[in-house]
Amino acid sequence: MHVRKLMLAAAMSIACQLQFAGFDNGKIAWFDNGKVAWADSGKPYTGNPEAYNAFNQGRTLLINGDAAHAAGYFKKAIELDPNFGVAESNYGVSLSALGDKRGAIEHLKKATTIEPGTAMFWDNLAVGYQAEGDLDSAAQVYEHYLQISPGAADRAKVQAWLNNYHKGRIKGTENATTPDYAASIKPPWMRWNFNQMPLKVFIGSGVGVPGFQPAFVDLIPTACNDWSRPMQGKLSFVPVDNPNNADITIEWTHDLSRAKDPGEGGHTQTWGEQGRLAHVQMIILTNDPTTTVRMTPQRMSWILHHEIGHALGLSGHSPDPDDAMYYNVPPTAMVRYATLTNRDLNTLAKYYGLSN
Repeated sequence: MHVRKLMLAAAMSIACQLQFAGFDNGKIAWFDNGKVAWADSGKPYTGNPEAYNAFNQGRTLLINGDAAHAAGYFKKAIELDPNFGVAESNYGVSLSALGDKRGAIEHLKKATTIEPGTAMFWDNLAVGYQAEGDLDSAAQVYEHYLQISPGAADRAKVQAWLNNYHKGRIKGTENATTPDYAASIKPPWMRWNFNQMPLKVFIGSGVGVPGFQPAFVDLIPTACNDWSRPMQGKLSFVPVDNPNNADITIEWTHDLSRAKDPGEGGHTQTWGEQGRLAHVQMIILTNDPTTTVRMTPQRMSWILHHEIGHALGLSGHSPDPDDAMYYNVPPTAMVRYATLTNRDLNTLAKYYGLSN
């Protein structure tokens, strides 16, 4: 079978299985970082059947979160066809998910050189720069991405990131070598009083909310327990059935307008006075602003860890993409559940006047 027909058949097969794939105006859908990358169906990515087969195996593995094995197939694909742009980009995405930040940038940049007109490759490169901690380069690439793709599905999300970048909201005074990012926490500074423990948490029902998965609820106790670790037993949580009795309420929504900054995946509103928190409302998105990004339990775990950090009074963001309180969900969310870094734990302990 001709390579073009092979590609078309594979795209149709995937499109039937996953809601975020399909055809649009004669274009074929490719998966990139959990997204759909579009290319004219009249322009084959490769004329090498063996390279395409390797790419296709890697793509399937990456979709299922196996970046380690996917990387091997993408590497094989670009060895067989050095001008295979989508394989280069996916290889970079895989390396970024695995923590090889410099290697990821090399291949993400090469993809944009091979196919400078493919907007998704620039989007992936911007995410790669964020993972590396090079926010200046990420901003430059995002600006270019929006110029060549004014109708991008994630335009609002990218623009929100750029707005915060230009206002300095996602750049701290520290770098990743410091033990904490406490200087990035912005006013109003409010904390829970230890006499209020345990904090009563009401988790709303997600039944009927598009994109909601029951598994999301199971991630909340883990996130709470993780944040409790540096607090010397002074921070604790307990579930309650009545939102009127809760200190923290958690609500699930598919309405993107309810998130102030959609890149975070949620919005946390706090109330209190004289430096003391009295009530917190967490609104958690069950979908990503980029309609082609799947909301998996792994991705949701990062969102919940981040928003619970806000619920505990951490009103700023870390400048380091490895920290849970970084502005955006990191590339590693493709393959693993959230973990708090020592910087996350040290920051909370310092914020509450405790040594970790």
